[in-house]
Amino acid sequence: MAARKKRKAAEKSRSRHATQPRSQTLALVAALLEADALIEGKRWREAADRLEELALRYPSEPEVYARLAMASLDCGDTLRYEHAAQRLAEMQPGEPTIVATLAGAYMVNLRPALAVRTFRQVLERWPEHSIAPEVREQLESLEPVLEAALGEMGLSGAAGIELAARHETVHALMAHGRYDEARRAAVELVRDAPDFLPALNNLSLAEAAAGFVENAIGTAKRVLDREPENVHALSNLIHYLCLSGRFDEAREWVAPLTAAPARVPDAWLKKVEALSYLGDDAGVLSAFESAQRAGPLHRMPGGALLCHLAAVAALRQGDEKRARRCWGQAAKLDPSLALARENLEDLRKPVGERNAPWPFAFPNWVAAATFREITERL
Repeated sequence: MAARKKRKAAEKSRSRHATQPRSQTLALVAALLEADALIEGKRWREAADRLEELALRYPSEPEVYARLAMASLDCGDTLRYEHAAQRLAEMQPGEPTIVATLAGAYMVNLRPALAVRTFRQVLERWPEHSIAPEVREQLESLEPVLEAALGEMGLSGAAGIELAARHETVHALMAHGRYDEARRAAVELVRDAPDFLPALNNLSLAEAAAGFVENAIGTAKRVLDREPENVHALSNLIHYLCLSGRFDEAREWVAPLTAAPARVPDAWLKKVEALSYLGDDAGVLSAFESAQRAGPLHRMPGGALLCHLAAVAALRQGDEKRARRCWGQAAKLDPSLALARENLEDLRKPVGERNAPWPFAFPNWVAAATFREITERL
């Protein structure tokens, strides 16, 4: 239901922009008409790809981003949906439906503090607007979720919401590839809340992505000095040591990681990710089975990625039937997960033409900033 409401908001936004006279080139008009045809033909992913290319050429055109939001939502690409909603809100901050759409994008990307804060801004600025009842309904269902999330992080009240929103902002910047901004935001957050360990974990992620892998290793160890069973820090440390080629040292942290209790919702994903970087297929499948016993995968953060990593491990161990089943489950949980889709396509090829299963894309094996520099040079 929430997705249908967000799509309706995107359609209203597109309709409103389309009726506004703007100085557009004929090329832009033709491109928008082409995107409309793809959307009407339900070729949403293709439309989103075309519109993203168009956004690079016309970065200040709301018509482009309104369509991009709609196409991205329909094809299940929630990160691209969030990006389009953010750009629309930046260009037209006085439009309540657009601000509410941004809040909805935060919600579907599991950023409850940002979603609640943004929905509340809508009610504070436009309490009598026609969308206000729907916003109140969304808040009524979302606020208990946020309260539970705050409790898991040891936060509460308005100050806790603000801290959690800043924490989620770092996550969002990372997800959108804005690594330098993410690192600066994380440094400021750690400075303001030095006892908030999730912020330190975020800082290490931002440092690694920006190319400061040794700094990231040091930051992860700072967390473990204070909380030796912190699953995020243990998993991140193994990843960073693999990035720096120190695989033997990384393996020394496997025992503490597997023994650490899964107290946070994405603990199983963090365990499986670390074991996947080390190529520990038996460990991956054991942790995956434990995750299945812990609860339904569709309710776990990163459930689709969990299934994908289990599929890779299963195929490496010669169990093609199980691998296909896990990849099929991953595709159902998250149709936009390219890794699962691409591995399944590779599996359909004759044995001699396959590239073998791969757990992560190439950028996961190098610092994101380094990968970006290589790409730009090429």
